[in-house]
Amino acid sequence: MKDCYVETRFGRIKGKETNRAREFHSIPYAVTERFESPREVPFWGEFDATAKQVNCHQRFEYVDEAAEDGFYYREFDYMRDSDWAESPMTLSILTPRKPGKCPVVMFVHGGGFENGCIDDEPFGSSHEYTDRGIIQVSVGYRLNVFGLYGSANYGLQDLEYAIHWLHDNIEAFGGDPDHIVLMGQSAGAMCIADLLLDNRLTGLIKAAIMMSGAGLIPKFAGPAPKEQNEPFWNEVREKCGCQTDEQLKKVDAYQLWQAWHDCRLASKSLQIGVPAIDGTIVRDYPHEIARRNEDVNVPLLIGVTSQDMFPFMIFELAYGLALNHARRELNPLYGYYFDVTPPGNSYKAFHAVDLWYMFGNMEKSWRPFSQEDRDISTMMIDYTANFIKTGNPNGEGLKRWPAFSLMHRRFRLFSRRRQTLITPVFARGKLLRSFLFDRGPF
Repeated sequence: MKDCYVETRFGRIKGKETNRAREFHSIPYAVTERFESPREVPFWGEFDATAKQVNCHQRFEYVDEAAEDGFYYREFDYMRDSDWAESPMTLSILTPRKPGKCPVVMFVHGGGFENGCIDDEPFGSSHEYTDRGIIQVSVGYRLNVFGLYGSANYGLQDLEYAIHWLHDNIEAFGGDPDHIVLMGQSAGAMCIADLLLDNRLTGLIKAAIMMSGAGLIPKFAGPAPKEQNEPFWNEVREKCGCQTDEQLKKVDAYQLWQAWHDCRLASKSLQIGVPAIDGTIVRDYPHEIARRNEDVNVPLLIGVTSQDMFPFMIFELAYGLALNHARRELNPLYGYYFDVTPPGNSYKAFHAVDLWYMFGNMEKSWRPFSQEDRDISTMMIDYTANFIKTGNPNGEGLKRWPAFSLMHRRFRLFSRRRQTLITPVFARGKLLRSFLFDRGPF
């Protein structure tokens, strides 16, 4: 391992070079104050991008999940040495050792808009995509009360700013600024679905990948107009003993998070924990924006797991998006259905398990993954790398994966028994059996 350097308009960035990749961590792409929009970082001279990661204040910082036997706490290894901040607007950039005009994939982590870290073990330091000539970027953004307050969608603002930062600066790292692909899982996928509603990003995004979070969210689940959520934010302010936003800006971070957390648990609304209709990024209900053809039209790769969180809803949202895409004759959409039971416990294909396979970081897991698991992982990564590069997952040595269409309504199945194409009837039948008989972390 040795030091490596990149020259940017903000100054020099120091990273580290391994035998597989160059790594740059905790690079600030924006700065801000509490409840304000992101703005450009100042000139830093030389920046040390080998330091600890920075993550947003969240439950995993404040609550001893290990003592509660939290499933995802163990799964994603939150017992890490991390710095915590209200505005964790940083990037981790992994490049091939000798990059040159490489396609770029920007990954957005999940966590229900409340939790999640830029360096979660399944994807945080994977080199599978850099091995295939792709620059992999992970992005930190504001979460929970810091990202959602006042229905201003600060977290989405962060992500949109990060896209512009990459477009303006990734060439210095050997990336192609005109070939940026978005990728996200769970709430990260939902963030991408929201970003695709903003047609100001047309031309900045080449394609998008959404895992367990693709779809046009119905009105009852969000987003909601800002005015509808205002009583909730009034409760948060009152719980902190504040009357105005200016007073709330001075409240201790933990006190603010706890007030938001308590009010959210007491609320019966599904819509206060997700981004809202802000009039800028999310201008209207998703279905209305799609109906008017005002969303970003790029190739899509979407997927679900067979024992997903709220599996019927997650699948129907993805399938509905595929139908909408086909009926409007948009760019190709490819769907997958992940049905692999991982080793290590009785849970089957639970929500987020496909991250281990999609990034191949299996040596970082406590699970005793087998060679068969690694073979499935390699296949999924090859498909995904092809999609990142060309907008089409097909390639040499891989079974054909046709785009979804009104005449061919099929998703690709990833399982231990067979790799084939499945109909929605098959998927729904398996989801019903899972709902009746399987137990998962949710």
